[in-house]
Amino acid sequence: MATFSVQAQPTDAASWTELARTVEAAGFDALFAADHPGSCASPFVALAAAAAVTSRLGLGSYVSNAGVREPILLAADVATLDVVSGGRARLGVGAGHTPAEWRAVGRERPDVAGRVRRCVEVAEAVRALLAGDEVTVDTGDLTA
Repeated sequence: MATFSVQAQPTDAASWTELARTVEAAGFDALFAADHPGSCASPFVALAAAAAVTSRLGLGSYVSNAGVREPILLAADVATLDVVSGGRARLGVGAGHTPAEWRAVGRERPDVAGRVRRCVEVAEAVRALLAGDEVTVDTGDLTA
C-alpha cells in the first residue's frame, strides 16, 4: 500500500498549523518535518503543534540525523510526540550527511560506512528504548 505524505519546515506557528490542517483535509497520510539541528526548527516541537490541530494525520521526522542525535533523547522526543498525538508519531532516521551538523556537536563526520554503522546502532537503541528495554551500548560508534 502506498503512503502519501508531505514534508515541510515551519516558519511560523500560524502557517504551520494551517498547513497541518490542509494536509489532513486533503487526505494525506502523514506530515513530516525536516530535522537539521542548528538550521531549522525542532521537528518534534513543530509536530506536537501539528498534533494539536489534527486528529488522524501521522506525524514524523524526515529524517533525524543519527550521527548527532543521542538515542535516549531521540526516543524521549518520539515517545512524547506519540503521547501528545494519540499514537500518531513516526520516526525517520538517517545516517547524517551534513558535515556542519557533525561539527556543531563536536564530532568528526565519519566515512559512509561509519555513518551507517552509527545509524543502525542508534535505530536499534531507540527501538529498544521505545519498547521499554534497558539499553547499554558501548561500541566505537556509539556509547549510550
